[in-house]
Amino acid sequence: MPQSQVESSVHLAESFAIVIFGAAGDLTKRLLNNLKRSSLLPQEFAIVGLLTLL
Repeated sequence: MPQSQVESSVHLAESFAIVIFGAAGDLTKRLLNNLKRSSLLPQEFAIVGLLTLL
């Protein structure tokens, strides 16, 4: 599907929460940066990051 069709079919929620397991890693940082750059994050959102240390 071309990018323009994908963008036109995306509906942004007014607010939401993301739960990330293993949130201390580099993949989490890249994911959040990509979401921010693509304007897919609404004005109000929450992030819950979980990390287990053994």
